Amino acid sequence: MVPRGVGSLTTRVAVAAESAVERAGLVALLAGSPAVTLVHATENVRDVEALTSTHEVDVIVIALRAPSDLALPLELTPDLAHSAPALVVLVDNAAIEWIAAAYAHGVYAVFPHDVSSDELHGAVQSAGAGLVTLTRENFAALGVSARVMRTSASPQDVEALTPREREILGMLADGLANKEIAVRLKISSHTVKSHVQSLFGKLGADTRAEAVAVGVRRGLILL
Repeated sequence: MVPRGVGSLTTRVAVAAESAVERAGLVALLAGSPAVTLVHATENVRDVEALTSTHEVDVIVIALRAPSDLALPLELTPDLAHSAPALVVLVDNAAIEWIAAAYAHGVYAVFPHDVSSDELHGAVQSAGAGLVTLTRENFAALGVSARVMRTSASPQDVEALTPREREILGMLADGLANKEIAVRLKISSHTVKSHVQSLFGKLGADTRAEAVAVGVRRGLILL
C-alpha cells in the first residue's frame, strides 16, 4: 500500500454504502472535482481490508446504517496508520461516546448522511492529507468527551507518560517551542528535547503535531 498522498496528484477515494441509491449519491457528490479520483464503489461496508487489498486508495467514505455496522476498536498500529486509507464515516444518531471512540481508533471524519458536497470534499481532501475534520457540533461535544476520557483513561495510557512528559505534551499543544518550555519549566533545552523524544516514542509519534493529536485521542490533553 502506498502511503497517503505519495505519488498521487489527486486524492484516491473509494465509496462503501449498502444502499445503491446512497452509493450513487455519494459518487455524484464526489464527481467533477479535479482533486478527487473515485477508484471504486462497493456495497461492502464491513470488510475494509478486502477493499484496500485490491485498490490503491487514500480515503474510504463509508456510509453506515447504524454505528454498530463499524466495528470498534479499529486495529490501527502506528505503522499501519501511516499507510492505511483514512476513513470518513457517514452515520446518523451516533452517540458522542461512539464518535469519540471512532476518532480515537483511526476515523478522520464523522458526518451525518445529509453531508453537503462542500463538507464531503473538504473532509476527503483533509483526510487524504492526514488531517482530522470535526463538525462544529462534534467539536463542542467532544470537548466534554475529552475531559471524561481523561478521567477514565486506562492505566496503561495514563502511566505511559511521566508527569513531566504529560506537562510538556500540554505545552506542545499550546504551541510552545522547546526553548519556551525550558524557560517556563526552568530546565535546559536539552532536557526538554529528551522529554519530547521520549513522549514521541511512547505515543508512536514522529512530529509534535502527531504527538498532540494522539494525546487528544487518548484523553491526555484537554480540548
